[in-house]
Amino acid sequence: MFNKSLVSLSLLLFPAVAPLLAAEVKVSSFGFDPEDATAIIQKAIDSGAERVILDQVGKPWVTQPLFLRSKLEFVFEPGVKLLAKPGAFKGKRDCLLNLHGCRDVAIIGAKDAEIAMRKPDYQNPELYERAEWRYGIRAYGVKNLVIRDLAIRASGGDGICVTGLARPERDKIHPADEPYRQEIMDESILCARNVLIENCLVDDNHRQAITVAGIRDIVIRNCVLRNTKGTAPQAGIDFEPDGIDTYCVNALVEKTTFFNNSGSGIDIFVGSRHEPLSITIRDCDFTCPATAISAMGREGSKGGVVNLENLRIAMTADRPFLLLRNRWANDVTYHLKDITVTAEKTFQTSPVFIVIDNAWKTEFGDVSFQNVIINGYADETPLMSMKILAAASELVNMTGTITYNGKPIDIAQFLQSSTFKINRFEIPQYRVETFAAPAGERFQAYFPPLRYQSELLVYGEAGESIGFSLLYNWVNRYMRVYRDKLRLSGPDGHVLELGEFVFNPLDKSIDPNQVRQRFTAVLPVTGCYRLPLNPGFGGYIFEPDEALRWAFIGGAGHEYNTLLRPTHKDITGYFEVPAGVRDFAIEFSGGSGAKAMPAVIRDDQGQTVLETTLREDSTVLKLTRANAAASVVWSFTVSRPFAGLYIRLPHPLTGVWAGCPGNLPRVNPVQAAP
Repeated sequence: MFNKSLVSLSLLLFPAVAPLLAAEVKVSSFGFDPEDATAIIQKAIDSGAERVILDQVGKPWVTQPLFLRSKLEFVFEPGVKLLAKPGAFKGKRDCLLNLHGCRDVAIIGAKDAEIAMRKPDYQNPELYERAEWRYGIRAYGVKNLVIRDLAIRASGGDGICVTGLARPERDKIHPADEPYRQEIMDESILCARNVLIENCLVDDNHRQAITVAGIRDIVIRNCVLRNTKGTAPQAGIDFEPDGIDTYCVNALVEKTTFFNNSGSGIDIFVGSRHEPLSITIRDCDFTCPATAISAMGREGSKGGVVNLENLRIAMTADRPFLLLRNRWANDVTYHLKDITVTAEKTFQTSPVFIVIDNAWKTEFGDVSFQNVIINGYADETPLMSMKILAAASELVNMTGTITYNGKPIDIAQFLQSSTFKINRFEIPQYRVETFAAPAGERFQAYFPPLRYQSELLVYGEAGESIGFSLLYNWVNRYMRVYRDKLRLSGPDGHVLELGEFVFNPLDKSIDPNQVRQRFTAVLPVTGCYRLPLNPGFGGYIFEPDEALRWAFIGGAGHEYNTLLRPTHKDITGYFEVPAGVRDFAIEFSGGSGAKAMPAVIRDDQGQTVLETTLREDSTVLKLTRANAAASVVWSFTVSRPFAGLYIRLPHPLTGVWAGCPGNLPRVNPVQAAP
């Protein structure tokens, strides 16, 4: 259950503030500069006064980054605006109000008081280096913080970001707080503590309205979080610890409005190996052009509980209100109670969407529904849909009742009914020795970047020199060094070490979007070689030499064949239908938010066998052919998978496909031993 101490958190946060309010200064007593008041405001903060008042002078206060200290009440008079200076904040992590390890701080607004940055400028690549960390308020490793009665607008990142004091930030502790350094180091590395955000409008920010990345005890109450748009996740609130060592304990969000955020109303991507998660969201209103609640699991977490209570959700776009991703059993339990969901139109995307895309565990679930009412979806739209990218998966401990378009549905019974099916396919098992040389027409084919782990199949003759280049496709929110050791695994156990691909976005001397490395090898024997690729959260653009014969593969340990990054070009793949195979299937899934991707399947004569439209959820195309005597090559084409594309060719297909027939190995899979 939620920690009862939070009920009185707002009364307990500042036991020492009241007697400290006698010593106060007005910032204007230190001067005023309408062009740049940074030094003036900072001088007032550094004065040691316990109450610093940003007073009304008839014009906005224009500033560069400001750094607060402990034991401070920073007060805005009515109508006061604190604005980011034009042309400033050039650093990727330059924030307007900065708190590093501060203790006992209150940032108190008033009617029409606001801080505002210059989001359109930061989003202009001709003016600023692209980044997502130019926050309105950065609260790192704080203890006892109140933010109240204030508008925070147009930041180049989050309106407010609350987390622990990361290593790079520890040298930014305010000089006045040096006496507390050891306490800060002891208490604030993994999380902030005791935070209240109340009566705030957080509007038009670039990445999030509020990020909670490491916390013990936080209340977000009576706030309006709206119009987040710029870079993912674009949520109202993102509960996402910086790592498995940080945690989120005793978080309460209540009486808060989420409106028109481009991402989820609330993202929950948490899990700690130290302490169980505990979050309660209650008595809130959502108006959502995207998912209202998105919940993702994390391997190795201590579990916990998320309570979603008394929520009113209006869906304005064809998206699920609830996205459950990798919610494996015996991890975090979700309780949904007294929730009303209304769709503005007869949407076709299921209101509850389940995604399983890892193989860490095979049981997923621990979600209960009580008095959940969903109305306004098309009658033919199923209550739940799934996209399963992992192999053997089971849904367990999914209980309760949802009233869907006026009809009560028992969830446990629904999951066992013919209406809802988990697609279970046997994964092709094979050895590289069994593949023969490709044959057929060769031509250059377009492919978008490969995302996450991929595996290619390369064919060559003994003594042949092969080569390719990899261009890194950077997802720039991940500022970390990636190392990928490349090797070819060939016939009879031959392994060729190709070298290491290194991507370091922290290296200022390189353009992170132009990191390209070339790899070559001389093949010792004739045959097929497996080439695993792992670009981390980014992707690879694979640039083969013209003579290289290569294909995509999926097999043991590769539940999905290929994940391609978004593209606005058509994707065509060629695959073998082995001799003796009459009936088979192909499975496609679009990336998040995928809509209406036309797909065509053609036979070995180039004749259209099937035409359909793909979406985000798993689409299984069941196919058959009249004459199964010969091994033949069929093809698929998917038009403009702008949200990305997952492709799986399960047994009895080989799991192999290529961009042209002349690159496709032709062989039947070898079945795994029972």
